[in-house]
Amino acid sequence: MKGLGVLSYLKSATLVFLISLCLVYPCYAEERDVTLQWDKSIDDPYLQSYKVYYYTTAGNTESLDNADYAASYTLLAGVPISVPKPGAKPITIEKSNTQITLHFIDSSKDYYFVVTAVDTRGLESIPTPEIICMTLMVSKAGTGAGTVTSSPLGISCGSTTCSANYTGVTAVTLTAAPEAGNIFTGWSGDWCSGTGLCGLTMNTTKSATATFTPFRRLDVVKAGAGTGTLTGTP
Repeated sequence: MKGLGVLSYLKSATLVFLISLCLVYPCYAEERDVTLQWDKSIDDPYLQSYKVYYYTTAGNTESLDNADYAASYTLLAGVPISVPKPGAKPITIEKSNTQITLHFIDSSKDYYFVVTAVDTRGLESIPTPEIICMTLMVSKAGTGAGTVTSSPLGISCGSTTCSANYTGVTAVTLTAAPEAGNIFTGWSGDWCSGTGLCGLTMNTTKSATATFTPFRRLDVVKAGAGTGTLTGTP
């Protein structure tokens, strides 16, 4: 992996990510929290710390501009710790920690993550398998009211904007449901169109907009003793 160089192997010191890598934060569109969690190394007595790498190009741990640094990170049951810019890269944490939450300001970027273990001699293990975290951002437009939900669960958008994080390639279906007295007039954006279900594949960060419009009815009443017809355009 570019940027890590030749790494020394610790005895069986491979870390394992748990299933829940990216937590879902509905209605969290402008910013993003990503939580990583891993199993404690079996070589824990010989370890000194863990290193958390995050970057924006697959396989290249050095692919991070100053604007892409995490704003802060939080350890389990801790308080946010600010990351200076240019920040320390990677983030080094004590071996007693096996979970970290990184807070990013820009939710439009795809981020990749790996973790390594460092022993008391300063030798660094091979990295964990690379994990990608992508964000699906949903916006609502128009003067009407309605909700947008997703399958699998993650998006539940009753407010103006909402988002969900996904790891790996995931097929997602968005459903727009207008409230009483409103109609759904369609999807817009690069990934969805029309007025039906929005099906997309999460293989990068994506966005979609659902537009709702109030339903207005025009009642016409004929009066008088005469006869005739009335038409309208449209």
